[in-house]
Amino acid sequence: MIALFDRELRHRFVSESIERVTGRPRLEFIGKTNRELGMPPELCARWDGTLKRVIERGEIVHDKFDFPGTGGVRHFEVTLEPELDDNGAVVQGRIHRREQYSQSLCRLPTSLTAIGHQRTTWLTEPRVAARAS
Repeated sequence: MIALFDRELRHRFVSESIERVTGRPRLEFIGKTNRELGMPPELCARWDGTLKRVIERGEIVHDKFDFPGTGGVRHFEVTLEPELDDNGAVVQGRIHRREQYSQSLCRLPTSLTAIGHQRTTWLTEPRVAARAS
């Protein structure tokens, strides 16, 4: 996911992947802030503060957050960075995703451990039975 924000925190661009996460057409985002789009207030407060740091101070910020999307809660790790003009002045902020996974994937290691145990048991049981006879 990629999003560009102007100095007033309005979306200037969002990639198509926003549609899969939010269930909304990406063009609905253009020219609007996250608050105007009705995003969760606690996330808006966090995002606005972080975007202001990026735009006003020119900082690069790494952030993590959970978003209640159409397919359930998703975890995002993002990088926010300033976009500069030819003179080095910040003209907008840019967000791009570093990593995303759904909560269902968080349970995957447990499932794989269980499968590994079942497979190990299946492979060792014939040896145990052969030794006993």
